[in-house]
Amino acid sequence: MESKRAKDVPKKNIQNKHTSKRMSSIFRSMSNMNRIEILRVLYSKGSVTYTDLKDYAGFATKKESGKFAYHLRDLIKLALVEKNKSERRYNITNQGKLVLDLADRIESNVFMESGKLQVRSSNSSISEFKKQRIVQSLVKEANMPYELAEKITKDVENKIHKYEISYITGSLIRDMVNFVLLEAGHEEYRSKLVRLGMPIYDVQKMLANPQNMDGGIDDAIAHAGHGVFVENVIFGTMQKDTVDRYMAGLIHISNLGTWPTLPDVLFVNIKDILDKGMDIGGRYSFASRISKLSHLEDVSSSLSVMMQIFSKEVSDEVVISGLPQLLAKRCEDRSDEEIKQGIVRALVTSSVAASSYVSTADDASLPPPPRHHTTHGEDNAGKTTSIRINLGLDARLERCIVGAYLEYVKMTPRPRVGLVIGYDKDGIESVSSLVSEAVLLGGRILFTKSPQVSSRGVAGGSLSKADSSLSMALQSISINLPNLAREIGDGDVDYFMARLVLMLKPIITSLVMRKKDVFDATRRGLNPQIARHTNQMQHGYASMTINLVGLKEAVFEILGFSYNRKGREAVQNILNYAVHAGTNYAKDYGERVDICMADSDGADRFAKLDGKKYGKHVVGHGDAVPYSQGLNFDASKLASYTNKSPSITLCNKINRTLNAGLQVRLMVPKNETDPAAVKKMIEKMATLIPTFIPTKPITICPECGFKEKPFDKKCPKCQAPLRSV
Repeated sequence: MESKRAKDVPKKNIQNKHTSKRMSSIFRSMSNMNRIEILRVLYSKGSVTYTDLKDYAGFATKKESGKFAYHLRDLIKLALVEKNKSERRYNITNQGKLVLDLADRIESNVFMESGKLQVRSSNSSISEFKKQRIVQSLVKEANMPYELAEKITKDVENKIHKYEISYITGSLIRDMVNFVLLEAGHEEYRSKLVRLGMPIYDVQKMLANPQNMDGGIDDAIAHAGHGVFVENVIFGTMQKDTVDRYMAGLIHISNLGTWPTLPDVLFVNIKDILDKGMDIGGRYSFASRISKLSHLEDVSSSLSVMMQIFSKEVSDEVVISGLPQLLAKRCEDRSDEEIKQGIVRALVTSSVAASSYVSTADDASLPPPPRHHTTHGEDNAGKTTSIRINLGLDARLERCIVGAYLEYVKMTPRPRVGLVIGYDKDGIESVSSLVSEAVLLGGRILFTKSPQVSSRGVAGGSLSKADSSLSMALQSISINLPNLAREIGDGDVDYFMARLVLMLKPIITSLVMRKKDVFDATRRGLNPQIARHTNQMQHGYASMTINLVGLKEAVFEILGFSYNRKGREAVQNILNYAVHAGTNYAKDYGERVDICMADSDGADRFAKLDGKKYGKHVVGHGDAVPYSQGLNFDASKLASYTNKSPSITLCNKINRTLNAGLQVRLMVPKNETDPAAVKKMIEKMATLIPTFIPTKPITICPECGFKEKPFDKKCPKCQAPLRSV
């Protein structure tokens, strides 16, 4: 036993000597900061090629190539770095991470005890202030000449030392640089160095008011992130003249943060995409794949997945068609109830999929507005999905889909999924009973005779034009017509039209540039499913639309026309002129741009800005009431209307004139609770107007989501008091 221990002692000593020698080599190697920098690059960048690692680590010149190779070999020999020979890439090892962590701790303590100026950066590290990094940032980010960058940096350094502080943050250094640039008159460089983000106060205010966040902390994170992208567009990518018009309230851009990256609406033929199974490709690796859709359950699951995926690649809405055709062959042996419940499952499981970031109707730095207790069926609930069915093709499946939608609306306080019902000669009687119940519960429903429209009634392009299963629409820019009319004399409609035409030209230029940006973003992989399932990148096709807001106020309140024949002719002339001018200007780019009148979150913003600038008496409605959008019809007065009624005639003329559509709302009274009465209203409206949205104010409890009955003060289910609207 003693002899065995005696034999083990030399082995242990040898092992200890080997370990000590290895640790000594590692510490000796780490005395060189070049090797520390190589480890930092590999830790932050991950797997890197030899050439990239050399550049990132600061060995830029050919003379330094040998020095870099020597340091890298030493790190590999010490097992701090490993090389993947098959991919020819380098990675930091676990041992390398431990060594780097120790080096960073030692460096941090040295700085803390040295009394030197320290910089705390956004990547959670602390380092000694080095003016050369400011020079490099100015040259790289602002494309500034090197000599000027050194001069600006010297001024910044003098200001920093003047304050005699022990440490400074990276953001404060950037602020000082921007201040010096402004003092020196270099605004063009300063604009390239703007730091994006929210003030601490705004973040804390948002977190302190959780009642404003319908989706909890995810809403706060989404809003903060969206605010950064909004600032990026305003300060970094959008043309200055367009930004100036937006800031002045002449135009409004919904979803400003995603203006250069996402289309507003996607029209998707789900049958073409899912008929042979889900072909998602390599992206969205977290999504389950279904190779073949053999049964109803397969369709339900895949429909839910695709609704969620496409919602990630759009700003406003995904309009899905082809669902009855997709179901037809897979539901022949299923009962109506089984089919309905399968669709309900798809709608329910996709109901929390879409991001809830808010559009920027006001200030992107402010928290989202409070959730109101009263809402309309078509109110803004974040991203939405609409399922389109065309009546007259398969009555059984059509009723199952509408019935499933009704069940979904009953279960969901504020539905994000809508229904688009296409009808023609067959009428809408086959589904109007189910639809009327859904309307009374806040369902988002559109009736239309047009082949392809979004749930706002805005026409998109035809799928056949792009020879694709997907079609994109860009339709988030609106013009403030009352603002254009402010400085015009009463009745001078010719001058008003001239100003409108002058406004259209730069907007069309912005839209064309936006289309290019969205296509480029899609090609780069930001919208992988759009790129995978469409040929539009080759065809260059996406419909582009400009929205007109406040026509009623501009013509009848500011220009001074009465609601008579002359006034209605003025409306018609303005719209004819706008469509004609928009078509001609777009031809100069080889494009087509259409004009519409539909909902915009800018209607409220326009009225508030004009109210502050011109006074409430000029706004007409007061600065708290949005400008008019599209046309509204009181459902309680519908019985007296005929096809020859002036309001109906004007509505249909406007609808024919606007080549991108007119949003018409059928306003069901708030106190109406009888589905049979709503059914009659809807069927009557369908005989008068080709495209319309039945909508009714719905009271929703902010605590439990109860909405089955109207109430004014307390929820009849949980007794929670209502917050003010």
